[in-house]
Amino acid sequence: VYKRQVAWRVYVLGAMALVQAWRGQLTDSETLTSTAVAVAHESLTPQYVGLAYALHAGALVALDRLDTSMARSYLEQAQPIVDRSLRPPLIGMQQLLRAGTTTVEHGAAAALEAIERTSPPAIQPRVVDLARRSLHARLLIAVGRASSARHVVRSMAPSQHAPATRVDVALALDDCGAARAEWTAWKVSESDLDALVGHRLRDAAITWREGSRPSALRALEEALSIAMTERLTRPFLEVPAALALLKSEPRLQNHPLAKELLAAAAVTYRRESRQDDLVGPLTERELEILALLPSRLENRDLASALTISVNTLKTHLRHIYTKLDVEDRDDAIDRAATIGLL
Repeated sequence: VYKRQVAWRVYVLGAMALVQAWRGQLTDSETLTSTAVAVAHESLTPQYVGLAYALHAGALVALDRLDTSMARSYLEQAQPIVDRSLRPPLIGMQQLLRAGTTTVEHGAAAALEAIERTSPPAIQPRVVDLARRSLHARLLIAVGRASSARHVVRSMAPSQHAPATRVDVALALDDCGAARAEWTAWKVSESDLDALVGHRLRDAAITWREGSRPSALRALEEALSIAMTERLTRPFLEVPAALALLKSEPRLQNHPLAKELLAAAAVTYRRESRQDDLVGPLTERELEILALLPSRLENRDLASALTISVNTLKTHLRHIYTKLDVEDRDDAIDRAATIGLL
């Protein structure tokens, strides 16, 4: 009876920790995770299924703060429980969190390769399935395959609401009107900090695309303010246009989160150098510009993000097109993705 009571307590604590982590309530989640781990170890039976939920919550919190060492530590502790239980929800979460960790450590291309070669469980909780599909779509966008990301979104069941992902896909396809419509219909709870930050970041990205930089900066500053309450940084990596806006605004460079965010973005969106078949190798500046092309920002916004003039940007674009042997931006994105530069 005692062991059943302990198992139930660990399960409840672990589930609560995971829910709080999903909602961006990181401090509460950490407390619940610590309690679940302590209870499980005090009982001398640290193999409770509920403990895996707590460890997954710990990994999610660590990822939200871009602490991949801690995330991997939690995942390694959870792995024996996952292997022993063979429960689809645990397997699905383990795969999802490993893919998220790979994204931060090795970049979107490596994470995309990992997630596409790993088959998810046939049956898993709707929230895990939705999170996996959303991550898959965002990784496709990050490597310049927006059309494929649209197919992933279309494969979602009608009951699967993924407004953030739908906004991201619309922006990647240069459909600002659709992005704004999806954003407007997106209802966010004030207690869901993760969603609140994502909501404000996407407002910043859309507003900047619409041509109002001051309003976009206000939305970005709101997102930074909300994120600071829990040092919630991972959601920023989902919105490259917002990161470009952050990078382009000198006034925000001293924000406590700015340096960490931009360093993480450089890894997430980095491109491997595979230029042997090109007319000539792309310079570091040209690679930086190439990385921003899938964002579909207009030339003036790209120039602003890079702190260069529009004329200088156009010169760089001509050189990029020549080296890639293409005629326009869309062909450049396709060619760069094909050879591994995107």
